[in-house]
Amino acid sequence: MNTSNYLVKPATADGLNYTLTKGTALYQKTVEIRERILFKSVENTVPIYKFFFKPKKSGWQVTEADLMQYQEGTLARDWAAFYENEPFSITNNYERHDICHVILGYKTSIVEETKMYAFLYGMGKRSLPTLLTILIGSLFFPEFAKEFYQDYKKGKQVHNFLDWDFRYLLGEKTETLRQIIFKQKIEETPLFI
Repeated sequence: MNTSNYLVKPATADGLNYTLTKGTALYQKTVEIRERILFKSVENTVPIYKFFFKPKKSGWQVTEADLMQYQEGTLARDWAAFYENEPFSITNNYERHDICHVILGYKTSIVEETKMYAFLYGMGKRSLPTLLTILIGSLFFPEFAKEFYQDYKKGKQVHNFLDWDFRYLLGEKTETLRQIIFKQKIEETPLFI
């Protein structure tokens, strides 16, 4: 989901994707500093969150090599391609989260993460991490609050896919899944939905 106000810089060596704005160099630096602060906060709190709220072992037993065995244009292949431009790979218990990036088109900068969580909240995902991401993102980036709200409203208009088990949809065309989610005319009959 592109906006006219910014782009997402490619990942830097330190593992963080930055939001590249259409402002002055000083403003750009403030955005990067705010993203760095939030990134470090997430880095420090995720292990605590995982300990209390995530299972020790993921229900997914898939590798990027497994995903590459699927046909071009499928969710599996697009998911594998997603990692080509990221400073990370498949992470246990975050498979579904990364698939949301693939299907919805959000990048992985802090601003884009907040936009995606606003979209998911609008779609009906009610959880403490979702709400905290939106609130903290809005506090750190008030200039993007209007966009966060627009993404929330977009989420309210789509087909809710929160109960989909993507492990069974890896062979589906990503574009077909998007058409179902965004309530568009389906070009190809899906196999499992």
